[in-house]
Amino acid sequence: MPDDAYGVMPELKANGYTHYICIPLVFSSGRNRNGATFATRDPAGFKDAHIAFFRRIIPAMRMVMEIRASERILDEILQTYVGGDPHHRILAGDVHRGKVTRIRSAIYFSDMRGYTNLSMTLPEEDIADLLNRYFDCLVPEVESRGGEVLKFIGDGLLAIFEAKNGNSALACQSALDAATTGLAHIARANAYGSLPAPVEAGIALHFGEAAYGNVGSGERLDFTVIGRDINIANRITRLNGRLGQPILMSQAFADHIATAPHDLGLHELKGVPGTYRLYRP
Repeated sequence: MPDDAYGVMPELKANGYTHYICIPLVFSSGRNRNGATFATRDPAGFKDAHIAFFRRIIPAMRMVMEIRASERILDEILQTYVGGDPHHRILAGDVHRGKVTRIRSAIYFSDMRGYTNLSMTLPEEDIADLLNRYFDCLVPEVESRGGEVLKFIGDGLLAIFEAKNGNSALACQSALDAATTGLAHIARANAYGSLPAPVEAGIALHFGEAAYGNVGSGERLDFTVIGRDINIANRITRLNGRLGQPILMSQAFADHIATAPHDLGLHELKGVPGTYRLYRP
């Protein structure tokens, strides 16, 4: 066979191979076209018995490869759309409606300021580009510090930093570092004009329980995050703009960080009973 028949030919010949077979493997859907290859150094090449053996094993090989490929695709899709821990729970069959799992964690909630006005003036394509570039400033900093992004809610971002082994101080410090560096990336993007429009963000940090739950109706469920502490973090973001602070921390969060924050006093949170003492770094 000439060297240019397949890209691998020169390498096979250089290593003493004399016969090369490529057998197509077409999955049942017809969409995935793969192949299995075999090579031998036997001077006589593959014999008829070898070819017959390949024909017998190819159907089973195709089925195994299709199952493995489907599992990998499903794993990657779930990881992309619902996040690390939720996707493991779904694959494990944890899809019972109403079941709730509580996780002690630092809760990170970000919100883009002025998003409504931008969405009314920019074309939809520019808005999608803006959101993607905006989240590119925040998400890598969350994930690199062990945080997990749970939801994109329009221009909002919800993430948690689990207090593993009860280490609440590490969880809160990681969340604060992610918030600080993420906002620095946004400021840099604004300065260099790399966003379709200049933006600002407000980030609320709280510590408490993030409750995973399956909610929905009939055969349509959503693996979502619910609970009192999630609501508190969400409500705190409403005060970032009013108080002129890019980062706001609750008392529950501030109690777990080493550097003393600046006290901003007591504030009411919309729809939440009582008052809450808030801080800035």
